Amino acid sequence: PAHEKNFGLVVAAKGPVRAEDLVVGVDRFPFEILKHLDGRYLDQLLLGELVLHHAAVGGVAISGGSEDARAIATAAARDLVTAAEPLVAAAHSRARAASDVVELQRLTQALQAVGTERSQAGALAALVIEAGRLVDGAAGVVRMSDATVLAGELDGPQIAILARDRRLPAIVSDDHGTMALVGLGDGRVLAATGTSERLDKRLAHLDRLARSARERIALLAERDDLQHAAQALGRDVESLGGALRAREDALATAVHELRNPLTAVHGYATLMSRNLGAVQGQLAQLERLMADLLSSDRAAPTGGESVVAAAEVREAIARARVRSEAEIDLIAPDAPVWLAIDRARFAQLLDNLLSNAAKYSDKARPIVIEVTAGDSAGGVTVTDGGIGIRPEHLGRIFERFYRVPGSSDVSGQGIGLSICKEIVTAHGGAITASSDGPDRGSSFTFTLPRAAPAAGVGVRRRDAS
Repeated sequence: PAHEKNFGLVVAAKGPVRAEDLVVGVDRFPFEILKHLDGRYLDQLLLGELVLHHAAVGGVAISGGSEDARAIATAAARDLVTAAEPLVAAAHSRARAASDVVELQRLTQALQAVGTERSQAGALAALVIEAGRLVDGAAGVVRMSDATVLAGELDGPQIAILARDRRLPAIVSDDHGTMALVGLGDGRVLAATGTSERLDKRLAHLDRLARSARERIALLAERDDLQHAAQALGRDVESLGGALRAREDALATAVHELRNPLTAVHGYATLMSRNLGAVQGQLAQLERLMADLLSSDRAAPTGGESVVAAAEVREAIARARVRSEAEIDLIAPDAPVWLAIDRARFAQLLDNLLSNAAKYSDKARPIVIEVTAGDSAGGVTVTDGGIGIRPEHLGRIFERFYRVPGSSDVSGQGIGLSICKEIVTAHGGAITASSDGPDRGSSFTFTLPRAAPAAGVGVRRRDAS
């Protein structure tokens, strides 16, 4: 029978059993053999009162008993040794093969554990755990440059000293014990502690496990680099996309905002003799818009400026009539209503609302613009008798590039109302839209904080007609 690495062979006859071992009967020899056979020696075989001392295979030494008994025992022992030798050798071979199979299975499991990790840190941790299991001891990974322990709980400085200027893999010993050292690449070393015999037998397995871990970690590092590069590229694309969208918005705004002054200039050019001042005003407005396009906050208030609402509305009406020949009526209180906004922004706001009303109105129905005054705010309402707006579209009417379905036959890009909202909001006001439904017209009302009358500034009045 085989027990680990020791193999026992016990033969007994009818006499008393004197050892606590497994007993196997042999018919041709009537004595007791009660000691273990290890493959090379028969250590002290007891044959009745005879003792066989340290008999090497192929030779026996008998003591005790009579000469005839010793002769018989010697011959029987030789026969026994000769018969047992191939059996013991075969048992050794089987045991070694079974042990190798177990160790290969453990190596396979270790390789699988390292190969299935999804992170570099996880692969290092799995390597340390599995290396410790292979040698029935402890393991760790150390970075040679600074003796830092990357995984495990071994002595980093000690390992760095032992591994320095040494060809790996290797088994080394010092006052602390025996250690196997295996190179892991990138200045890292796998160290494992255990018995000298165990480390010597498993050094090749440790080296194979380290190579597998090195390949896995390199693959994971490449994956991580690709992921980081993809994330950086995504951020660059997003940033570039935002910049392109901002430029597109600025260009669309420029095209839209330049159209009104240019249209007015064209109309005034046909009436140069009567409207030279208006042409000059529109050119000044055009210059202001061009300067705004170079500014990062085009809708922001310029600070401290104010206008008389009715006076500016009259000028806006004159410009709108040149562009569209629309009929526009003004309703305004007798007292001037000062609003906290600069002239350029107020003109831009009025031009967009009147242009929008003229495009969507029946020319037979007048556009009405009304100036109102409250305690702390003043308002302007532009009402047209055009195609109207369905209730479900009112909530999105001020979104950039949004156009009401069914209005595609009317020129425009859906920018003007969004610009109006930006200007009003930037100056602390509010703007709303209302409509009773299709073909019932629309009203756009904005309010702005009232301002104190500007000292020494006269109110220019112009006949709305």
